[in-house]
Amino acid sequence: MSHADRIARVRSRLSGPEALLVSDLTNLRWLTGFTGSNGWVVVGPERLTLVTDGRYGQQAQRQLAAAGVEAEVLVGATGGETLAHLAAEAGGYTSVGFEAAHVSFQQHASWAATFTTTLVPVIGVVEAERRVKDDGEIELMAEACRLADQALAEVAPRLGEGLTEAQVRRRVALVAPNTRWVRSFASSEGHEMIPRLAREHGLKTMVGAWISSDRDRNEREIAGLLTLA
Repeated sequence: MSHADRIARVRSRLSGPEALLVSDLTNLRWLTGFTGSNGWVVVGPERLTLVTDGRYGQQAQRQLAAAGVEAEVLVGATGGETLAHLAAEAGGYTSVGFEAAHVSFQQHASWAATFTTTLVPVIGVVEAERRVKDDGEIELMAEACRLADQALAEVAPRLGEGLTEAQVRRRVALVAPNTRWVRSFASSEGHEMIPRLAREHGLKTMVGAWISSDRDRNEREIAGLLTLA
């Protein structure tokens, strides 16, 4: 589904206010393809306008063009100028819906004091359309799952390999100023390094073996303990 189709679906869902002011950045990105950290979109029956600040003017034009979105991009050099752009654009409609779940009391008060149109709270207009994933979104989700599976497959064999010498050294150094003894409860998977590294700090150690239902690990624990004895 194209971004133009998304915009058409949102327009068809809007009932009551004549236009919609989109301020949530996730909704904004889904609707237009714009990824900047500051922006608003006014969606009218026939017209779409994106307002942003001076950092994102060119970026917005490139991204909207790449997404196939026909829109005017207005850039404010200051916060006041950005607000004026929004007020002027909203003023072209008798009523404008705003995303009540994403607009603070302060933001609403600023708009109400500046806009000449009637502000109407709406909830979930864009989100309702986002819930239905198109083929492109499903493909991206599948690719994300594939990458996550690949990363886990690469990491999983390393899990349970135990502590590294650097990790043990840091932990011993952390407790050394506050004790003269170190008690360990295992003799494998890195714990066998504790006595040697503790001696570097003048610490004495009492070592043990961690016995469980894992027979192979028990063998490693006992062998490690005997080596340290």
